[in-house]
Amino acid sequence: MLSRVKDWRGDLADEGHISEKHWEETTDFEGPGDALSDLEDVSRYVDGRSEELKGEDWKGAFDAEAWDETWDTFEAVSQLMSEPVTLLDWRLDSAEFLDFGYSDALTKTMIFAGGTTVTHEYSEIPPPLRWPISKIEQKGATFYISSARVCEVDAACSVPSLPEEISSSEAGERVLDPDIGDDEWQRRLAPKRLNSIRTFIEKSNNIIANTPLLFIRPDSEGVSINADQNELTVDFEEFLLKVSDSQYLDAIQEIEDYRPIWLIDGQHRVRGMSRSETGKDLYVPIIIFPSDLSLSEAAKIFAEINTLQEGLTNLHTLFMQHRFHIPSPKAKRDFSPREWDDDEPSTHNSRANHLIYEAAGYLASHEGGPLFNRIRILDQNPQNVPVVKADQWVDFGRSWFLKNGPYHPGCGLTQEQMNEEIENYFIAFIETCNHDDWEDERERWSPNSHNKGLLQKNTEFQALIRVFPTVWEKAVGPDVPTPIPVSAFKEALAPLKWVDWLHPTIKDAFGGGGEKGRSAIRIWMEDAIRNVEQFGHDEVMSDRIKAEPGKGIRAPPGKPKLTIEGDVKWPSKGKNVRMVSTRPANCLLTSYWDLVDSDGAGRTEDVTKLAKPDRDRAVFEIRHQKWMDDMDHIVVNVAWRNAASPPTGRDTKRLKNPDR
Repeated sequence: MLSRVKDWRGDLADEGHISEKHWEETTDFEGPGDALSDLEDVSRYVDGRSEELKGEDWKGAFDAEAWDETWDTFEAVSQLMSEPVTLLDWRLDSAEFLDFGYSDALTKTMIFAGGTTVTHEYSEIPPPLRWPISKIEQKGATFYISSARVCEVDAACSVPSLPEEISSSEAGERVLDPDIGDDEWQRRLAPKRLNSIRTFIEKSNNIIANTPLLFIRPDSEGVSINADQNELTVDFEEFLLKVSDSQYLDAIQEIEDYRPIWLIDGQHRVRGMSRSETGKDLYVPIIIFPSDLSLSEAAKIFAEINTLQEGLTNLHTLFMQHRFHIPSPKAKRDFSPREWDDDEPSTHNSRANHLIYEAAGYLASHEGGPLFNRIRILDQNPQNVPVVKADQWVDFGRSWFLKNGPYHPGCGLTQEQMNEEIENYFIAFIETCNHDDWEDERERWSPNSHNKGLLQKNTEFQALIRVFPTVWEKAVGPDVPTPIPVSAFKEALAPLKWVDWLHPTIKDAFGGGGEKGRSAIRIWMEDAIRNVEQFGHDEVMSDRIKAEPGKGIRAPPGKPKLTIEGDVKWPSKGKNVRMVSTRPANCLLTSYWDLVDSDGAGRTEDVTKLAKPDRDRAVFEIRHQKWMDDMDHIVVNVAWRNAASPPTGRDTKRLKNPDR
């Protein structure tokens, strides 16, 4: 408690830590000062109680009312700080041993430090579990419903969860080979959630009625279903590990869990309630899937339940959707089974999502490759080394495999050729960055987590993904072999040789996670690559050379040109004035338009619409409005921006009313 008080006091001492609006809408505290005062009360209580515990009469000195008041205050501040606490949090730091569970044969339930892994120790083989079952058939699938005491479900079930830590390369291997870790695909238990459920069920009127889903593991020993008698039996003698004549275990921490049934949904409820003397004997409804349902179908049920809700993180959801071929109405996450047809557009999203995700798996797991261990496939992967997360990779790279992309349906390349070509691109980019001509001899693409360049940041890396089709177009050719070699990609990337990705002003202008910076650096790169020519360091890094492709990466926009296209010079009914502005090189693709009437009043709101942009110009059509008839003229302004804006690139055109 004192440790938390210290941390929260430091945060609350700065009144800007939480906005005034937050105070008004979400808490009874009047402000940071009010919360700080309550924390001082908590601190004084804990200090006083600590002194009492040093005395001989430490039990008699306990004041339950004072403790309850202090805890309520402590809990209220924890909610305010978005770090909710439970009375059992302290137990997570060390192992806990319970003397209750299933049957009198139980010696102890061992909850290891961290609170997520549990082993039951028995002095002898406990009696078999016998659950009455009712058969359900649905769309050709058979499963059963029953009810059981929580301690029985806990004793019979393991959880096929992912490891607590896993490297990016190992996660990539699991993407490429579904047989790796086929019994490790569920999220890890959340210790605080377990404690919350454990505390919740202790309160007199609380119940938990949600139905856990169980799946009998393939080739499991000890579980039998008697359809004639409508009974499921779990025989502990068939799976417990015998250590001695008086010691039997159902699991070895972080190594093996021998329990024959998988708890594929509801693991927090079962594990949390089983740690409560009140909760362990409560009955819960259960649904049981037999082993002939198949492992993939059971995992798919879990994935569908959770991916269609808010249960899993983005990375875990993506992993499950891919592994178990889960369809989705969202194009970016449609992983329908691999039944692709080049001539059937409805299958193209699935193809694109599978192939781009598997490309991530290949690159992340290919030892010696440019992105080995550098794509974060799962949340359990280290966070400091990867340069991009798998969900971002899929979001921005899936277009490579769609219509008009390098690897469109019918492109004729094998998946191996595509992956090799993609890897060659990243090799070429890194070799373009890390050449021997830098005076300071520093690498502009860091091989580790230190001194990363701009495009090695999670959010900015997307520019490197999105620029790939442009580089590919310049690298491909009739004399270029397939897959495109590193040398061809390096030739296309040559205009980027002197971009100093470590330069502070580059990071300031284009970094920070904003969409403006990411788009601006991508467009500058695309303009430079399309222009083909390579320039020197000073020209590339200039903050003065405007609107020249491949130069002036830090310069503000140049001046655009604004013209009238067509014969209509003044808007009238049915006749629009078509205004065209060229985009200055190195500017964002969005243009900003403004109309001012002859009285000097802004009129943009009356005719605001998006200009129709393409890469080189924007078209803005001015439609007739009644106010125009009374004006001598209209002034049309256009502005273009980039990462260095302001200033903006601007031009103006005056339209004259021929009737005045």
